[in-house]
Amino acid sequence: MKKKTAISEWIILIGNSIKGRVFQIVIVIGICGLLKHHYSTASPDQLRWILCPTAFATEMITGENFTFVRNEGYVSSDRFLVIAKSCAGVNFMILAIILIALAHVISAGKERNGIYKMIGAVMAGYAVTIIVNTMRIAGAIHLYSLPIYGGVVTPAAVHRLEGILVYFVALRVLYGVSLRIGKKIGKSPPGSSVIHSIIPLIAYLSLMILVPLLRGALKENPERFCFHSLFVAGCPVLFILIVWGIKGFRLLFRSTRMCRHRLHNRNSITIPVRMIHLMNSIFK
Repeated sequence: MKKKTAISEWIILIGNSIKGRVFQIVIVIGICGLLKHHYSTASPDQLRWILCPTAFATEMITGENFTFVRNEGYVSSDRFLVIAKSCAGVNFMILAIILIALAHVISAGKERNGIYKMIGAVMAGYAVTIIVNTMRIAGAIHLYSLPIYGGVVTPAAVHRLEGILVYFVALRVLYGVSLRIGKKIGKSPPGSSVIHSIIPLIAYLSLMILVPLLRGALKENPERFCFHSLFVAGCPVLFILIVWGIKGFRLLFRSTRMCRHRLHNRNSITIPVRMIHLMNSIFK
């Protein structure tokens, strides 16, 4: 009994100290590193722990029937669709685990059981991956049936674009939700919302571009790596700019209406102050 108490006190100490939080992140990064290594060397047979629930959930949503084929993955009854190793979503799972853990560390107060929360981050990342990956595959099946293809608009390009957008938006939402949960049980996370909106982008680009770069992808095939980098980086950045533009236009429209109302009531605000309020609202 005393031994269990000592272990519990050690876990609480790790969870509450600053060094402990760094230690938690190191543990999570270590787990994700092992997961990345496993994914890079594993066959579809060794990835059934994530391919199987994904195929089952896809069956429930789309009505397609999938059967496992050795060294291929889960193949539909007409052999038209394959949920292969590249569809496992392990890279997304790694990012999801890191962002959930990071959001906990950033917004954590003096709560206990930090190590247990890191374990919870791994479990939550696994569950979220299956949900998001199922949505991505179901969306790809629907997009393939649309009459939108021709010229440079190929099924492969649309499938890749859909995957990037679905994964990135899901990571951004997941990180935001994790911060809100941490804010309720801990404290308000430091830093502006602009920084927190860019953190998922940095994490995504780091895994999708920086890691392949460090592994020598640029030397192996420079043209392919450059195209991959531009495509992977350009789609999320363009999406962020579009979202900020829409939000800025809406806030500008609201600000114009409010200023007209204030001028009508002879209670106007100066233009510099108005612009400061507008910019703060856009990047809030």
